[in-house]
Amino acid sequence: MDLDEMKAVWSDLGAQLDQQKRLNQELIMKMTQEKSSSRMGRIILMEMVGITVSLIILIYLLLNFSRLTDWPALAGGTGMVIILGIAIVFGIRIISQARKIDLIKNTYSTVVERFNEFRKMLRFYRKLSIWTNVVSLFCVIPVTYSLILEQSILDNLRDAGIGFLLGAILTPIILYLIIRFYSKNISQVKKALKDADFKD
Repeated sequence: MDLDEMKAVWSDLGAQLDQQKRLNQELIMKMTQEKSSSRMGRIILMEMVGITVSLIILIYLLLNFSRLTDWPALAGGTGMVIILGIAIVFGIRIISQARKIDLIKNTYSTVVERFNEFRKMLRFYRKLSIWTNVVSLFCVIPVTYSLILEQSILDNLRDAGIGFLLGAILTPIILYLIIRFYSKNISQVKKALKDADFKD
């Protein structure tokens, strides 16, 4: 085998190695996309359920707002409209940002950048959720008394106190479970992206 033939063989081997490397990278991207889209899909589903429930409650509340007659119910109803509006807007934003995280359509660096932006938004949303859950406790009970029980909370302060106590116990537990759900899925996406770390 002369020098030219050896060069041709080496060139051919180099091209095959490059092709194999490219195929491996494509396979890694597809596997990573499957893992991340599965986890992001769970978050999107959760947000869609949250938006749907919030919309139903918001529409019901707006249609029955005239039935809120005493000041605690009116204040609670106004607070609930604001909180539900915030939840719907943030839910839509979370879904929109989550759908942009796609390794097949974008480069790895773009996906990582979008994922970090998504995590930053979720951190802000988590802090906001803690405050809105605390405030919503004081909004929901007066509204529930007016619309569901058809009574004024002012006439049932003892029972309302029990309701507030139960809410104060259940709210942190529910909030913890929601935050845990998001944290677990986000950490899995982060791990998948880290495992697929390679240069564009």
